[in-house]
Amino acid sequence: MKKLLLTSALIGLGSLSFLDTANSQTKITGELKGAYKDAEQFTSGSRNLSGFTSERQVNFEHAATLNNGLKFTAGFALEQDGNETTIDGLESNWVNFTSGATTFEIGMDHIQNSDRNLQSRVGLPISEVVGEWGGTVVRTTGGNAGLQYSQAAFTNKEKMGLGVIQNVGTGNASFNYIPRIDDTAAIADTVLPTAAGKDAYEFTYFGAVPFVKGLTTNLGYNLQTKNGTDAQDQKLKLYNLAYTFDNFAAGIEKRDAELVDRAEQDSIEYSVSYKISPLASVGIGKIETEGKNASGAKYANKEKINYVQVGYSLGAIYGTLNYVDAENIAYSGTQDGKAWVANFGVKF
Repeated sequence: MKKLLLTSALIGLGSLSFLDTANSQTKITGELKGAYKDAEQFTSGSRNLSGFTSERQVNFEHAATLNNGLKFTAGFALEQDGNETTIDGLESNWVNFTSGATTFEIGMDHIQNSDRNLQSRVGLPISEVVGEWGGTVVRTTGGNAGLQYSQAAFTNKEKMGLGVIQNVGTGNASFNYIPRIDDTAAIADTVLPTAAGKDAYEFTYFGAVPFVKGLTTNLGYNLQTKNGTDAQDQKLKLYNLAYTFDNFAAGIEKRDAELVDRAEQDSIEYSVSYKISPLASVGIGKIETEGKNASGAKYANKEKINYVQVGYSLGAIYGTLNYVDAENIAYSGTQDGKAWVANFGVKF
């Protein structure tokens, strides 16, 4: 605890941004994030949900060259959300080794994965802007209470895995294998783990589309194997295209998920943005999500989201103003609402 307090004090003084030796470097960075949110409830006469939210994170990273010339980096993060009284040490733990254009990694919440921003979007994904609007999210039969669209769902990114990233010239391709989808390394190193459960793997490619200047794509395929109680494997397919020209950017993204109980969730997002100045951008977007229950019946309503985002950045300090207009949250014809959210942050 004394070491952590000392480190925090040094970070605050700006005296420990990195430590160098001949063949290694250690960096400490961090971010303080917050937001003020004001969102309508769906019951007539109810007061809006409003107030501040917060998150703080400190990142540690060490890079070095081994005696055999192989390069490696290792790191972890300490995070605390506003509702937590303790520090979460299970964020972004990794060790990787790089040889030429190939990187091998052991870790979680670090390797490139399908929880990736649409390139033309100005701010955070709407699933982070308004969170579980409407209630706790359950994407199974009869339990669709909260916002169904999600950028992070079904990715298994916060689980320990073995991965490889290959630079292919136009971008990076990756493969990540997760031996156990419930494994966050939250077990002491002197204790035996519990019995093995389901495994998962993911392929991704993020980069340029060959021969088309300004056109990029994010592609992902994630499969989680079923266990004895599941009806089928869980699958997530991600594909998008974004085109940038001058100060304009436009993108389209599709996320298709097949769940273990045979329920389905498909989302499509359209986004257009314009860079007003070197410091500011404005963007608009639309998201439609439709689903089926475990019996294969399609929900009568599509969840529809329209949003406007204005972003401003001074480098270390940034902010985004979001306006969100949603219809049929969780496929319910009685859950419509509007929300204003101001996100802000400081990086150090």
